[in-house]
Amino acid sequence: MSPVLAPIGHRDGVKECLLVESRPSCLLKTQNVTATFAFVRKLSQAKNFQEIVKIQTEFMSAQLNSFNDQAKIIGEIYTKAATAVAKTPSTIDGVGS
Repeated sequence: MSPVLAPIGHRDGVKECLLVESRPSCLLKTQNVTATFAFVRKLSQAKNFQEIVKIQTEFMSAQLNSFNDQAKIIGEIYTKAATAVAKTPSTIDGVGS
């Protein structure tokens, strides 16, 4: 198996992201970058046009599914944040203090 291609600093950036930023956004970024590099690797190994079309179709299908999953996660995060803000008493102009 050939090594996964990565831009300079990518692997270090992923490690740092996972260590420093243990938030869902970091994991989503990592998933997207990893999927893209896997796609490029597979595409570079295609032997004919039919394989290219198959690889592209599989990648787009997986990315659409991933997008839907990620949108759900982000929506849940924003809903929780909005609920927390709505429960916090306001201190603007002395109201709530």
